[in-house]
Amino acid sequence: VERSRGLGDVYKRQLKNRVSVRSFLDKEVSDEDINFIMDAGKMAPTGMNRQPLLFIALKNKDIRKKYADLIKEFTERPTDAYYDSPVVILFFSKDSPTKVLDGAAALENMLLATAAIDLGACWIHRSSFFFASEKGKQFQKEIGIGEEYECLESIALGYIKGDKPQFKERVEGSKII
Repeated sequence: VERSRGLGDVYKRQLKNRVSVRSFLDKEVSDEDINFIMDAGKMAPTGMNRQPLLFIALKNKDIRKKYADLIKEFTERPTDAYYDSPVVILFFSKDSPTKVLDGAAALENMLLATAAIDLGACWIHRSSFFFASEKGKQFQKEIGIGEEYECLESIALGYIKGDKPQFKERVEGSKII
């Protein structure tokens, strides 16, 4: 008989509630919800508590469209890499030896927070490559982010269009010795 773990059981259900969403409604996400999600990212652990991360939500339709067009041009793909999500959250970091791990921890917190409030999100990895390019550096300057910051990751964010994708069970990947 498996014993109840109280809030641990609730937490595990929440982990399974987090899925990658690739279809979004054209519906505005509130600033309150965006801040809730970014606050979850700020609560993630960082190496030596350096807290080098900066989260930028691209919500303004004109800026969001410009970013989508730049990414399309950069990747040479005809579709929006962010699945036409109404919001893109970019993860920047100051130089830190643990910046990639810090960003990953924050990203997971933000994805879990997104699922907790019934929004959809998808981790998109193209942003780091784009922001290393000349056009990416120019766009970074245009949105007011100093050159001391490097873009690590990003997420597409919005209301789920259609049925929510189902959690896919994970392969065996752990062992107690």
